[in-house]
Amino acid sequence: MTQYFKIFIFLFALCSFVACTNKDQDDATESSKASPQNESITINGIVESVEFGKDGYTATVSTKDSKVYYAVVSIVNLGGPDNYSKVNVKDQVTLKGDYQKRGDKHYLKVTEKPSTEKKTEAPLIDNHYYHGITPGDKIDKHLDILTKDLSQKSIETTRYIFNFFDQLAEIFRSQIRHLFLPHS
Repeated sequence: MTQYFKIFIFLFALCSFVACTNKDQDDATESSKASPQNESITINGIVESVEFGKDGYTATVSTKDSKVYYAVVSIVNLGGPDNYSKVNVKDQVTLKGDYQKRGDKHYLKVTEKPSTEKKTEAPLIDNHYYHGITPGDKIDKHLDILTKDLSQKSIETTRYIFNFFDQLAEIFRSQIRHLFLPHS
């Protein structure tokens, strides 16, 4: 009986080893069929988000062909702090580095200093001529005019709300009078 038990244990261990070995070989074959790994590419796109880490950051960059790249920018990969530069959300960037595709995500290990072009942060006026503001002017040059108009509108809105509540209170007063005062 113990001899059968030893044979059973030996066969079980052998089957387990073979099953694990085949699985690892299948995974290795599958990953080798993926897109070329560590291919050097250059991308140009707009920074959607930036997550800072210990010695750098990961920038999510959207390109014109609707691909999203996760660009890892670190001081070590760039060869030191002299080649390191930060990017901001909405910047137009050109990044060069080693490309990797993992699953459906595109990763870029940046190996050269990022080239950035700042985007205009202030929205532009369009379609109207308003208090000396012409189409194409930056809003931040005319904040004093816009602030005055907004404060005037908020005063008008406050007056409207107070008038509404005054009228509502008068209606309640008249209804209460009818309920509690004797009719003559």
